[in-house]
Amino acid sequence: MVLEPHFETERDKYNCENWFDWKIVLEYQHQLSYYAYSLLEDSVTFGERIKQLRTQRNLTQRELADKVGINFTYLSKIENDKLQADQFPREDTIKKFAEALKADEEELLLLARRIPESIKQRVIDRPDAFRKVASLDNDTLDELLRQIDKKNE
Repeated sequence: MVLEPHFETERDKYNCENWFDWKIVLEYQHQLSYYAYSLLEDSVTFGERIKQLRTQRNLTQRELADKVGINFTYLSKIENDKLQADQFPREDTIKKFAEALKADEEELLLLARRIPESIKQRVIDRPDAFRKVASLDNDTLDELLRQIDKKNE
C-alpha cells in the first residue's frame, strides 16, 4: 500500500523535497508507531495511564475533561479503552492531557500511537539514518541501543 499525503501542503510541512523522501517519512512513522505500540503493549494502555494519572492527581473525570477541553463522556471512553485507534485524541489534545496531569508528553503520545514531533523532525532531518535503522532486525537493533547507552554513560 502506497501512502501519500492528503494535501501538498502537508508534504511541504515536513520539508520533503520529493515524493521519495515523503514516502520514507511516512514508512518510518508507520514502523515507529508499530514498534512503539508493541513495546508498550505489555504495559498499560493510553486509557489506563490517563486514569492512573487522573486518580493520582485526585481529579474527577469532569474536572480533567474541563481542563483538557473535551466532553467527560469522551474521557470515560478513553479511560475504559472503548475507542478504536483512529478515535484516539489528536496530538494537541494529548499535549493538553500531559499538561493537565503533569505527565510525560512523549509517553502519552506513544501510548496513543502518535509520533512525537521531535522524533518526526529527526526522521525528516536524517532519513538516511532512519532508513538504515528501520531495516535492522531486532537483535541488531538491541545491540545498537546497548552501544548507544554505553556511550552515553
